[in-house]
Amino acid sequence: MTYHVLIVDDEPAICELMSVFLCMHEGIETHTAENGKVAVEMYAQLANNGTTPDIVLMDIRMPVMDGITAGCRCKRRD
Repeated sequence: MTYHVLIVDDEPAICELMSVFLCMHEGIETHTAENGKVAVEMYAQLANNGTTPDIVLMDIRMPVMDGITAGCRCKRRD
């Protein structure tokens, strides 16, 4: 079984570090987004492809759209 994790942070180094750490474990596939707006779009795209993220790790303070708003929009989709 493959678990899909969406990592959202405006600091590229954070996304990279978390992605590398999680991918060390077999069966985990990561996806990253640089802000809340991109995260909502990616969440929808993944869900449409049948790979809805099993977990979303999201920063709260980001440009364009904050993590709270993005999280609510993703949750509304499901």
